[in-house]
Amino acid sequence: MAVPHWLVRAAVRSVARGTGYWRWSERQAVRAMRGLDPARQQALISKMWLSLDRKFYRDRLAAEGAPERTGAVERFPFGASDLRENVLLFWVAAFSNAGVLVALFVLHNLPPWGAWLLWAVAITLMLLIAWLRRRERHLGTVLEISPFAISEVAEDGTRRTIQWSEPLILWNRPRLGRAQLHVAGRADFVALDYSRLAFERIANLVLDYGGFPREVGSAA
Repeated sequence: MAVPHWLVRAAVRSVARGTGYWRWSERQAVRAMRGLDPARQQALISKMWLSLDRKFYRDRLAAEGAPERTGAVERFPFGASDLRENVLLFWVAAFSNAGVLVALFVLHNLPPWGAWLLWAVAITLMLLIAWLRRRERHLGTVLEISPFAISEVAEDGTRRTIQWSEPLILWNRPRLGRAQLHVAGRADFVALDYSRLAFERIANLVLDYGGFPREVGSAA
């Protein structure tokens, strides 16, 4: 008796998911899908042929978190995996830096070039640690959008708010992985990170509420 094609396909996918490349590909797919408008995201999952795939993506996307809505206000956090990965990189860099500093003070017979190299590595790691700490604070922020304003809300409750009635400038900064919403004449801005959950929804709301055309200017 012939084995059903769908069963063979499901078995192959189950085995392949154990490989590094497949896991990396699925991670990239989850990151792409979590940026979609929630309605389009669910429609895309519902069209997947295998129930195994539908369950996998629903579980993974649920673990990332989801936008929230309270009345007219929509709230968009970052994905949970971003914060986990940032914390992991922070501690790897911190322990690596500690190891380099110990080596500098313990190994007294290092040639000058070796000592300079270790100091360069230590300084680079310290800069990386500082950047990761700053990024961790940013990953803890939530973007709130209503018909009246947009706010970036930090974990301590502080807000950076821009009213839609103000003269606005929207810059796309693809090299930085974000767009930036400015008020004309002000240096500060609200960052619209591509990696936020439901970025597609964020972009559409900003364009609609801000009265922007669908083609926006970009900068490096």
